[in-house]
Amino acid sequence: MAPNAFPHPSPQRDRASALLLALGFATGPVVLALLLTITYALTSYRCFPDGTRLETPHAGWNWVSTAVPLMYVAGIALTAIAALIAWRLWQRTKDEGPGATIELGEGRTRFLGVWGLITSALFIAILAFDLINTFLVPTCA
Repeated sequence: MAPNAFPHPSPQRDRASALLLALGFATGPVVLALLLTITYALTSYRCFPDGTRLETPHAGWNWVSTAVPLMYVAGIALTAIAALIAWRLWQRTKDEGPGATIELGEGRTRFLGVWGLITSALFIAILAFDLINTFLVPTCA
């Protein structure tokens, strides 16, 4: 049998670039990790500038109360864009073959598009709950 007798396991791979597939499912986790790191640094320094807890925020750091929620809104927007990218990729490849155990790999671009959509939706929810948390937790509590 000729080496090319079997079809490629992802026949519609040309409809979805690897970069866009990666953006679809990696944007949410990366955004969350960056936001948690940056907001933790900002909010902790605001209340613990020299290692001891302040009762009120450090003078000159009141802008953090506005900046942190805005960062979360920007993170939600970026993750929503990633969800839109994943949805468009899934729409382009949704008629790709479903595959079976013997044909492992068939439908891989469709699979990554769907998982990009699921991952983005999950991280939008996580970021939304973190945004709500910024309003519920008192400053320097």
